[in-house]
Amino acid sequence: FKDIGQQRESCILGMWLFVAQEIMFFGGLLAAYTVYRAYHPVPFTIGSTHLNMWWGLLNTFVLLTSSFTMAMSVRAAMTGNSKKLLRWM
Repeated sequence: FKDIGQQRESCILGMWLFVAQEIMFFGGLLAAYTVYRAYHPVPFTIGSTHLNMWWGLLNTFVLLTSSFTMAMSVRAAMTGNSKKLLRWM
C-alpha cells in the first residue's frame, strides 16, 4: 500500500464485499428453502416430526456460548489482558 489511508480503504472495501457475498449466499439458501417448502409442504411436515427439540436447543446454546467466549477473548487480546485472554479461550 502507498500509505495507511489506502490500506484502510482497502480493508473497508474488503469487509463490504465479504458482507455482500454473505448476504447473497444466505439469501439464496433462505429463498431456496422457502420455495421448496411452499411447493412440497408434506415432506417438510413429515421431516419436522423427526426433529428433537432438545438437540436443537443444545446446539444453539453451544454455538452462542462459543461465540461469546471467542468475542470476549478477542476483546481481552485487544486490551492486552493476557490472563483474561487465556481464561476466555
